[in-house]
Amino acid sequence: MPFRLPRTGLGIRQNPLGGLREQEREIEAARNWEVEGPVSFDATGTAVRMTIAEPPHLILYEIKGEWEACESCSSSGSGSSGSSSGSSSGDVIFPNGWCRAAAVPVLYYRGGREWDEDLEAAEVFIFHPAGHPPKERDAMVANKVFMPRFSIGDQVWCTFNMQSGWWEILHGFRDRWRFELATQLVPGESATAYLRQAITGECDWARCNDVLFTVCDSMEMFAGVVGAFGLAEYWADSRTWEIYQMECP
Repeated sequence: MPFRLPRTGLGIRQNPLGGLREQEREIEAARNWEVEGPVSFDATGTAVRMTIAEPPHLILYEIKGEWEACESCSSSGSGSSGSSSGSSSGDVIFPNGWCRAAAVPVLYYRGGREWDEDLEAAEVFIFHPAGHPPKERDAMVANKVFMPRFSIGDQVWCTFNMQSGWWEILHGFRDRWRFELATQLVPGESATAYLRQAITGECDWARCNDVLFTVCDSMEMFAGVVGAFGLAEYWADSRTWEIYQMECP
């Protein structure tokens, strides 16, 4: 990423000494840049050159296995070696709340506008570092509850984190939750609700008694008694779970 100096406009008379002084100031300012991480820095001459030591890698992965909480993961198995590593052999400390799933790469971007198809690749682990919304994170982690946005057969973009050595999903948490009212809901107001989580994938759900969150009727059109079911979506502007559907009374 070069640091370009301004060029003198054609047909415009410039003060040569003033222009040189301005260039000297800009060069000196550029030489004071501080860069950390996998980036080399060269500020000699009249330009600044920044070079990424290793370009970021992107892979389109297809998920092949169920998500599992990293607190219960063993550190060996699929993805235990190579640049596709999801974890390394030996003792590994996983961050609280992370989950992983087995996956195979579909497309691999090596940089320089080059893509490789890799349909026969070995299974590796991919990790989800952003699986929980901030307000409910502690309760979710404590109860090992994970609400994934993607499941078996879905294809997801992952990036290789050079710090952790793992392939990590670029997408955020699941922003639509099923709930069961723990308190009465009055139109236009908020209520406390339990998270309902799928347990078989065949129209069967269970109430998570230890995961409570607040739902809000932003449209002033819903009402419900304790035990009523509904759906809520997390909105970034209001930073709350807004109800968009409730069961018929």
